[in-house]
Amino acid sequence: MTPGELHWEWLPGALILLVSIVLAVLLLRTLHWRTQGVNTAATVLSSRTQLYEDRNPGVGPEWVTRVEHYATVAYQDSRGEQHVTEIRGDHSVGESVQVLYLPESPERAVSARSVSVGALLVGATVLLAWLAFMLYLAERTT
Repeated sequence: MTPGELHWEWLPGALILLVSIVLAVLLLRTLHWRTQGVNTAATVLSSRTQLYEDRNPGVGPEWVTRVEHYATVAYQDSRGEQHVTEIRGDHSVGESVQVLYLPESPERAVSARSVSVGALLVGATVLLAWLAFMLYLAERTT
């Protein structure tokens, strides 16, 4: 092996570590919103739909259209200050929706649905399944 030669044997381990870190960060972010977020009612002021054209690397059409829904909502924080922000989700104008905001950053909110206990459990299950699968593969290759 020469000094300029690439060492590919570390790549599978690095990918496992990278995916595990990303899943753990997403899980911790959801947990942070769930435990620290203040739940409040918000009123939907407007809604919009965003279309994205993505290249489809798999089977099927070359381009795929993806639809994302957003709603502009108004809510009051615990100090009585009014905030207007955009959340993800398909909501009707005038609808009342539950949002979570962080006390240190009340101008930013997320849909309470997106950080539900169910989402937290799904995230934890995906992380554990991923790690179990990686351990299984590691056992098979040794």
